[in-house]
Amino acid sequence: MNKKLGICVSSKNSLQHLVGLTKAAITKGIHTDFFFTGDGVYLTQTQEFAFLLQNAGRIGICEYSYVSMGYKKEDIPSLHDKDFVTQMRNAWLLEHCDRYLIF
Repeated sequence: MNKKLGICVSSKNSLQHLVGLTKAAITKGIHTDFFFTGDGVYLTQTQEFAFLLQNAGRIGICEYSYVSMGYKKEDIPSLHDKDFVTQMRNAWLLEHCDRYLIF
């Protein structure tokens, strides 16, 4: 059975933890899904975010938070419209993940 870890990121002070958790999950064969909201969307503008994009199962970004911070969807070419989501994606993570963390 594949295990899934859901991670809600609402803080801009958690990047090193997120990278470390993702690396640890990879070594254990655990699938990671992220949801970025609030101040967490600041992390999408960092170089380390590329690591998460390449190694996470799925990344969802709260569209409202992202646009409210003044960012444009085109700022991250590897993301598509389907990656910009509502809080419903956060609720989905709670229901469909074996474990759920909030940063």
